[in-house]
Amino acid sequence: MRTLYQNVAATTPEQQVEKIQAMKHVVAMGYSIEHYLRAKPNYISPRMTELLSPQVLAKCESLRMKNYLEAENSAIHPPSMSQNSREVAARSTSQQPKGNPAPGKSEPENHFAGIDVISAQQEFDLLALENKVFLKQTYNLPILLSFEISQFLINAQSSDTFSQQLYANTHQTISSIVDAFVDCIRIETTPLPVAYSTHLHLVCMILLALVPFYLIKSTLATFLSIQISISFIVLGILSIGEGIENPFGCQANDLPIEKYIDNLYDQLMYIINQML
Repeated sequence: MRTLYQNVAATTPEQQVEKIQAMKHVVAMGYSIEHYLRAKPNYISPRMTELLSPQVLAKCESLRMKNYLEAENSAIHPPSMSQNSREVAARSTSQQPKGNPAPGKSEPENHFAGIDVISAQQEFDLLALENKVFLKQTYNLPILLSFEISQFLINAQSSDTFSQQLYANTHQTISSIVDAFVDCIRIETTPLPVAYSTHLHLVCMILLALVPFYLIKSTLATFLSIQISISFIVLGILSIGEGIENPFGCQANDLPIEKYIDNLYDQLMYIINQML
């Protein structure tokens, strides 16, 4: 973003608008990555609506409607949503205002109001992320924004407002962001090895079952204190494994992705105020 601000020359008002929009797309790409990693790949928040250009919003709506119809007309019926997916769906649906009910299967609506609406399309997305697979009905907004930024760089380089060297460096930076995004997806969708998880659970069960036999001659207070301590340690090991498996959630011990992106947004607003 700073590279675009400092090195792209904007000699006309139109070029200035395009430059600001490209910087907005950089920040919007960060928000889209955050939502994608948190099981809301098609969600567009109010802040993203502010950052995205009308052309990108139109593309998203077109892809969303196309994918919605594909999900509705698909001959493949996904398995029923698990308890985890239903909880995510319930939390998302509860965010809707009373005047805007969730769309039915025969009446898809615009999702650009900052409300995460559960539909056939999003149910497919939830199932895909939970089962650690990707379905064709899920489009990729971060990749779409990377293409938009790359197109701006191509136009700037062809109009001699951006040097060839800076173009190559900036394009490499965009590619690095996409590579990091793909690595995050790989981390999120790669489960713990089945053998490791099964072995760990069996060891914990056997250990907790055998401890009372070793403490049978102890006093009740000693027995309870040791049993509770060992149970806390063993169950904590299981919880640590689950946390390592997906560090992109919304719990307190997960990565604070929203803070990183909000910091970028604040920098963008400062830069825009300096330009105007």
